[in-house]
Amino acid sequence: MLAIVVAFKEEVKDYLRRHNFKLVAHDKPLRFYESRQEPEVVVVDGAFGRRRAEEATREIVQRYRPDYIVSAGFAGGTRKGLRPGDLFICNRLMTMEGPASLWGVESLNEKPPLEVALPQWVIERDEPDREEIEYGGCMSVTQLVPSSHMKEWIGTTYSVSVIDMESYWVSETAASYGVPHVVVRSVLDPLEQTLPKFVSDTVSDEDPHRWRRAITYLATHLSETPKLLRLPQQVNAASASLDRFLAQLAPAAS
Repeated sequence: MLAIVVAFKEEVKDYLRRHNFKLVAHDKPLRFYESRQEPEVVVVDGAFGRRRAEEATREIVQRYRPDYIVSAGFAGGTRKGLRPGDLFICNRLMTMEGPASLWGVESLNEKPPLEVALPQWVIERDEPDREEIEYGGCMSVTQLVPSSHMKEWIGTTYSVSVIDMESYWVSETAASYGVPHVVVRSVLDPLEQTLPKFVSDTVSDEDPHRWRRAITYLATHLSETPKLLRLPQQVNAASASLDRFLAQLAPAAS
C-alpha cells in the first residue's frame, strides 16, 4: 500500500478529486481518504507542523501498514527564478528548531541524504503529461517564512531549494518505523514573493470562518489585495503539479 501524507487537503485537491477519494475517517485534526479507483492508496491530511506531521505519520503507519510513504505538499522557494508549481524531490532534509531569531548553525539538524528511488512494487504509469522534477534540499522550520529576504537567506546559507514545515518530521517518523519514503514538494510562493501578513497570521488557524476575516483584512489593507488575489492561482498551479506526479504512481495489486 502507498500512503500519502499532506498538511492540507488543498495541496492534493486535484488528485483527490480526479481519483474520487472519499473521507473515511476523521480523527481531529487528521482526515483519512480512500478511493475504490485506487484501492492500494490512502491519503491523510492534517500533518501541519512538527507535532502533527509526526502524529499523522504514526497514525497512517499503525492503521494501514503501508509499504511506502510519500510526503507531499507545498513549499516556499528559496532559489531565484522558481515558479509556482515547480516540483522538487527532496534528497537532502534539514530542520531549524526554535524561533526565527535563534536560527543558525547551532539550531540546524540534517538527515543523511535520502534514497529517492521508488520501490519495485510501485510502477510508473504512462501519463501523457509527465511531470518535470528537480532534486534539491528542503529546510523544515517551526514557523511560516513569508518574507523574500528570509527565504533568500535560508537558501543561500544552507543551499536548499525549498522550505516547509513538515517534510523533515514525516521522514524522521517514517524512518523510525522502517518504512521507505520520498518527499516531494511543489513551489507555492517563489523566493521573490513576500506573502501578505494575513497569510502568515492564519496559515495554522483552524477557524472555519477565517476567510470572512480575510475579507475584512482586504478592506483595510488595499495595497496587499493584488498579492492575495494571485494566491488562488498559485495554489492551483502547485496542486496541479502534485496531481500529475502522484497520478504517475500506482501500487501493484497485492
